[in-house]
Amino acid sequence: VSAVESGLRLSGDLCEGQAALNDTKFAPHGAAGNGAPVFLSEEGDLYLYHGPKCEAGHSGIRWYLSPTLCNPGYYLAYAVSEDPTRPPASDKWYMDCRND
Repeated sequence: VSAVESGLRLSGDLCEGQAALNDTKFAPHGAAGNGAPVFLSEEGDLYLYHGPKCEAGHSGIRWYLSPTLCNPGYYLAYAVSEDPTRPPASDKWYMDCRND
């Protein structure tokens, strides 16, 4: 994940099943109930958020890339991080590559 003007861009060596996500751009999309920022892809179909629980009073342990917001059971990728202020700039992301 790298900074792009007023948002973020996902890039890297992705598995074949998730290759379409490469170079996806995300813009700020407000904040979750837990106060962490939420980003939405330019296409409007993917969220990047800190969770798994996003309600007020909960702290997260991961940044999630998911088509649904704050649904801990459904995601495309995640990075372990207790920092809720922004996704890690360069870190290992674990992707769901079961369909490769």
